[in-house]
Amino acid sequence: MAEAAVVQPPGITEIAISTGLWAVLLGVLTVFNPLQPPGRANRLEWANQIQALLHCLFSLALGARGLWDYGLYDEDAFGLATTRVQYLAMLCSLGYFICDGVWCIVRRDESPAMFAHHAVSLSSLLYGVLSAASGREIVIAIVLGEISNPMYKVRWALREYGLGDSLAAKINDFLFFGVFIVARVFFGTPYIYLCVTSPKPTVAIKVGGAMLLLVSYFWAAIMLKMILSPKKSKHPKASGPGEATAPLKKEQ
Repeated sequence: MAEAAVVQPPGITEIAISTGLWAVLLGVLTVFNPLQPPGRANRLEWANQIQALLHCLFSLALGARGLWDYGLYDEDAFGLATTRVQYLAMLCSLGYFICDGVWCIVRRDESPAMFAHHAVSLSSLLYGVLSAASGREIVIAIVLGEISNPMYKVRWALREYGLGDSLAAKINDFLFFGVFIVARVFFGTPYIYLCVTSPKPTVAIKVGGAMLLLVSYFWAAIMLKMILSPKKSKHPKASGPGEATAPLKKEQ
């Protein structure tokens, strides 16, 4: 039985609280971080990566619960009112993306594709939180987008520890590329098609879904190029935040 839908929520206060909690967490992780190896990326960069991993785990757990009552391609489920768990999942991710968006602006080294991804994600989540509509569509996008993130964070950490060429790194890269492409392209494409062609979701939801899919195609193409041209994609030894994440700047 589906969970009761949310009545139009007062989202501004909750958004501020969510963003503040993520900012506090970033500060705590910056001060207390036993995982950072000496001589590598700065403490704030490590804190940001750990925070991103925690967001991934939280959003996947909330997203899985919020989608419990419906299948991925259930056409009757499009355009439904948002449930409380779905609202909480969107609120959690919105606060994180606001906090991380500020971090990207401070760093000033993110690609236009990354900024486009953040802009689309923030717009979709903000719309979902304030409108309390189509929460299922947005939460599915969160799950498909975040499911490959744990492998990416392991990928980043292995390079920081100087293990980027190890067998564990190669296995992790294979899992990361595979999960990313399967989730975002093979599962994401038919899902976004059903969303766009359904009469139930609003235009904003359809446009946001289509734009996220295009960004996913862009990153999938880069990954396939790396796989097909492994010699060109060989990463340098990490000596700082910029090099440690080469050739991919950050998980989308």
